[in-house]
Amino acid sequence: MSMKILIDSCVLISASLYFKFKNKTIKELEYENSLRFFSILKGRGDLGYVTKTIEVESKNALLNAIQKSLILNMKESPTSRFNLMELQDTIFSHCLDKMDTIIEECTSRPTIVIEQREKIKKAEIEPFFKDIIGKTERYRTPQHVPKIISKGGFVKFLKKATAISGLSRKYIYIGGAPRDNDLRLMAEAAFIYRKSKRIEEVYVASLDNHFVPNRIFIYHPDSPNREFTGSYCSGVRDNVKKVFGFIGERPNIITSILKEQLKSK
Repeated sequence: MSMKILIDSCVLISASLYFKFKNKTIKELEYENSLRFFSILKGRGDLGYVTKTIEVESKNALLNAIQKSLILNMKESPTSRFNLMELQDTIFSHCLDKMDTIIEECTSRPTIVIEQREKIKKAEIEPFFKDIIGKTERYRTPQHVPKIISKGGFVKFLKKATAISGLSRKYIYIGGAPRDNDLRLMAEAAFIYRKSKRIEEVYVASLDNHFVPNRIFIYHPDSPNREFTGSYCSGVRDNVKKVFGFIGERPNIITSILKEQLKSK
């Protein structure tokens, strides 16, 4: 079965945001994984898709991502406000050029019928998420953890496979409702899947918890810190796939799938 990969803005930004100056490096946490993902797409424009919606959103969000990175990296630097703005402009120009190169060399633009996309979004995607969020368990702090787990030190209890399995039956969904742009991207993915007459695998490469399996964390009763269990809950993602056909996954996972497919050819 052939593949199509619709690429989320967060992945484009992660692969584009990299800049070195003096002894500082500005980059996104998923820079290496995202860059490897695009390197395997390079010259295979029939595999990776960037829609007009995503391209515009990526370029609009790039400056904000740069500003956040600069704040984190320049806390102890005596750089003046003027110099910081000048540096920000330089980084933005550099990263925007890199993003344009990635889009041009590694992706193609699918034809999206706007009227059909908006119909899918309004009539199907939005009601689906309104319903599923109402049935979702959110474990953000110890207060949100079920009482049965809290008794007797739930940290050990959660580490048991049976506990993880029990939690996975109730969707663990990190964050609130998807943003309007997320819903639009989902509608575009559903449109592409249907346009292929449901015979192609359609992936959405993303880092957003609304698209990919969510990490399961344990919260310690006496601390605000959380610990990743090493397990994921794919309940929401799998339900989306069942209803709309597309599969949300992280770039590094899709890279591994692509490598295996290319080996077998």
